[in-house]
Amino acid sequence: MQMPDLSLLEAREITAGHGRAAPVLRNVSLSLGQGKIVGLCGPSGCGKTTLGRVLSGLHVPRAGAVTLGGAPLPKLGACPVQYVAQNPLATMNPRWKIGRIITEGLAPGPDMAARLGVEPGWSDRFPHELSGGQLQRVALLRALAVRPSHLILDEISASLDAIAQARLWNCLRSLAETARIGMLAISHDRVLLDLVADEVRELSF
Repeated sequence: MQMPDLSLLEAREITAGHGRAAPVLRNVSLSLGQGKIVGLCGPSGCGKTTLGRVLSGLHVPRAGAVTLGGAPLPKLGACPVQYVAQNPLATMNPRWKIGRIITEGLAPGPDMAARLGVEPGWSDRFPHELSGGQLQRVALLRALAVRPSHLILDEISASLDAIAQARLWNCLRSLAETARIGMLAISHDRVLLDLVADEVRELSF
């Protein structure tokens, strides 16, 4: 059986919005290959998060299409395009311990937790017992556990200090290169994106 080609994630002519309000995205196209980090910046409210959610199948656009390897995103099973939100606490069941949250989809590889700085002792804690930076590492580990072809990273280091930001992005750049994961890094911080991304796209109103 031939394996599907997951090398290229494409959004073509996307128009998207929320409810009956005017669309925040109009005819936006973007492509993301494996092993590359593409930065996405722009002012607040220009649609960066909406585009990230469209690319990961979490938001249905009004027009346009998203394809992975030329085919629509799969509707069953774990999506090969994983979205990591700015506020990881909002994506976790507060009644579950961290160990259960991490393995909600699949168990991560044995070395991935160490690479991301997720400590074994966190498994028996609840989300509210970890800091924002610790929860972001947990969210990344959970997303990587399903062996995605692409990651959508939405302001994931905004709450971290400069040293923690550098460590996290060094790890993600290494993963992009060694595991051939395509990454869309969404941020309002153009300086950061110029440092971590292979190329940067700008959205405007």
